[in-house]
Amino acid sequence: MKRLFTIAAPFSVAAMALTSHGALAQDGANAATAMTASDVVSAADHKGRMLYDADGKRLGAVYGAAQDGSARVIMSGRMILVPASTLAVNGDNKLATSMSRRDLMRR
Repeated sequence: MKRLFTIAAPFSVAAMALTSHGALAQDGANAATAMTASDVVSAADHKGRMLYDADGKRLGAVYGAAQDGSARVIMSGRMILVPASTLAVNGDNKLATSMSRRDLMRR
């Protein structure tokens, strides 16, 4: 059993690295599109999904949701609360916020 784990572990780590690196390349600048008021969503439905900023850059995975639907995201070692009013699912079916990383880190 230990031998199987010793052999399988590096392959699974490599596979995860390739998968996340490929996903990062696909996210690109077209990830965020214009958001309308009808697109506003609750973070509770998107726990574990990646959150993107207004420019389509990855911010982090949604860790959880507050009672009001705001997203809890860990960024730079801090738990950041992203207001529900800024959240939307864009045309690429990705959860995005209209706020920038800089604005979120200042909160």
